[in-house]
Amino acid sequence: MRDIIEVASLGLLSINTLLFLRGLKLYKFNSYKWFCAFLVFTLIISSIVSYTAFKRINNLTFSHYYFTFQFLLLSCFFKELFRSKKQKNFVNITIILTLLILIYLFSSGKIQYYTTEPFNPIQVFICSFPIIVFSIMHLYNSLDTDFQFLWITAGILIYLSVSTFVFILGGIINDLKNPKYWGLGNILWGSHEYFVLLFYVLIFTEWYKSFRLKKIKF
Repeated sequence: MRDIIEVASLGLLSINTLLFLRGLKLYKFNSYKWFCAFLVFTLIISSIVSYTAFKRINNLTFSHYYFTFQFLLLSCFFKELFRSKKQKNFVNITIILTLLILIYLFSSGKIQYYTTEPFNPIQVFICSFPIIVFSIMHLYNSLDTDFQFLWITAGILIYLSVSTFVFILGGIINDLKNPKYWGLGNILWGSHEYFVLLFYVLIFTEWYKSFRLKKIKF
């Protein structure tokens, strides 16, 4: 069942990416472009991870790149959605501080981007928590204005909240190296796949409700 969910998720991600890229012909605002970049990046990483998993090749090293670039792309996405200069500056400061922390962790050897060891819980948190905050800020801002990227923002908030919990707890379980916790780990990763699929469903919902094109052709 888990394999079916993974295939469905990758298929829906591919569809979403093509649909949003198609919209670039009409929607030229920066937030749309940044989200398209996020979709393309996610599709590339997900395809590589799926292929290496099929070949039984250790692919954990890609998690380091995934969390870092996911943080950068979604930070830029939300920065374009924010209208307040203070909020935009808050995003800029957060990006700089986060990158400085990552550089320190890398230079000190606490994170090694070439390693095949499991993801680093510290990296997961510092790359994901700011995006969760940005998504909440955008939802709050939208209470007084027209909702932009409502379904996508809700999907990001739900997915990253669950994903952060799963990856951090999964890392702790892996460090314990105790077989009695492996069942819990399998449950966590299995549930995570469902939330990934839910995220992609919400992205498709956003496209259908907000960006569906009727006259533009390839």
